[in-house]
Amino acid sequence: MLPYVLLLIIPFIFSFVSLKRVGENGRIGVSIVIGRDEYTKNHNLSILLFFVLFFLLLALRHPTFGRDLVRYEYYFDEFRSLPFTANLKFESEIVYQLLNWIIGNITDNFQIFLVVVAALCVIPIAYVNTQDREHSYLAVILFVNMSTFIMAFSGLRQMLAVSIGMIAYEFVKKKKLLPYLLMCVLAMGFHHASFILFILYPVYYMRLTRKKLKYAIPIFAVVYAFNGRIFGLLAQLVSFAMNGKNEVEVENNGAISFLLLLLAMSVVSYMFTDDDNMDMETMGLRNILVVSTFLQSFASVHLLAMRVNYFFIILIPYAMVKIIKNIEQKAKKEAFVIELTMVVFLTVYYLYTTYISCKTGISALDTYPYRAFWS
Repeated sequence: MLPYVLLLIIPFIFSFVSLKRVGENGRIGVSIVIGRDEYTKNHNLSILLFFVLFFLLLALRHPTFGRDLVRYEYYFDEFRSLPFTANLKFESEIVYQLLNWIIGNITDNFQIFLVVVAALCVIPIAYVNTQDREHSYLAVILFVNMSTFIMAFSGLRQMLAVSIGMIAYEFVKKKKLLPYLLMCVLAMGFHHASFILFILYPVYYMRLTRKKLKYAIPIFAVVYAFNGRIFGLLAQLVSFAMNGKNEVEVENNGAISFLLLLLAMSVVSYMFTDDDNMDMETMGLRNILVVSTFLQSFASVHLLAMRVNYFFIILIPYAMVKIIKNIEQKAKKEAFVIELTMVVFLTVYYLYTTYISCKTGISALDTYPYRAFWS
């Protein structure tokens, strides 16, 4: 349990610590600044250290840790043993196969492969989240409570695709359409669920203001009430388009608690923010939050909906940081109460679920308790 707890304790402590360049007598040095002054709020080490620790946990995990790693090791040995030309045959996730071949012909050590994949997954996610370090601990506690956090320990293909989605997001933000589309195609080479990235650009730039919320609420109610039928129809369309290769069955897996969290954050993002003072990125991220909430309404019907939603969920911690900052411009007291409520509740929830999972050994994707490769 300790590694998962350190993921919170260390970032929390360093949310009050920053480094500052100082110069004296022609010499340039670095001083440690401790406190809650404006400089530390905007330059603290919290979120940066969190992703360093997150990378280490991913890179040093045992090859049998997580439900899927044994299968990934089998494919690693299989793909690297094939001739290069055999890996060029068209497959839906050919880029992942080529990555296995490239690394596998440098080393046959699967642990090194996990280190490389961990870096490829974490760096793009960390790059986006460290652009705004204010409210860092809020971003940290949200991140560890997102389903993508657990998926990172088990689902290699999915998280590689998600990390590429973060690069795609950067191109969306800069209105670079061609590189964005290339990233979407590249992500498809790692996981088929990446097709959802093709709607990221229009979602980011749609004008979903508070005035339009009155239309979104009844639409959401209808979608959730008939989510089974709607998802069943969409699943049939996808299956037909792929010649029956992606058939899915509608099931009820009860994934509702995360939906309630997303719904609460969506309400906060509209009821307490000021549209007139909201910058383009914050508005785009709020759109992503709302669409993620709609997608999550299908997660109780089928796991595929959750997998598709990972590409939006990964941006929610960063979105909430931006939203809280917007609320501060309008009402600092309300922003403080909202942030404090989220931080306290999610910290207690994370620690409780971590304790129960480590004690019982029962957890999502068999990711608790943590096991390092040397154990």
